[in-house]
Amino acid sequence: MSIYDRFFGQQRSPTEDFAIPSNQTAKELGKVNVRNTGTELQVQFTILMEPQGSEAEGWRTGVALDASASMKSWYGRALEGKVPPDVAKDYEKRGWIETRNEDGRTVKSFQKQAYEDVTMR
Repeated sequence: MSIYDRFFGQQRSPTEDFAIPSNQTAKELGKVNVRNTGTELQVQFTILMEPQGSEAEGWRTGVALDASASMKSWYGRALEGKVPPDVAKDYEKRGWIETRNEDGRTVKSFQKQAYEDVTMR
């Protein structure tokens, strides 16, 4: 399930724009608008902070997003459910599953071909 579905359920049109309610965002954020283009989610937001005094001149704000493996589901990138062991073995033989170390743990990553095949089953 994607973050889009977690916030709004699957009743909404997949390409409809929406705003995340302020009670579901950090207090430092103003408006949070999300646009689903069909291939990606675009997020635009305001920060409720205005620099004051001599530091205001040339002020720049950076945003860091946690893209660690543990955050995949929040970005709509997690594969949910179970893949039968015989199917997983077949994918491994085809090279459709890659084993690697992410965030200090060994994980199996489904390549695009495996992801597309398993979601069609």
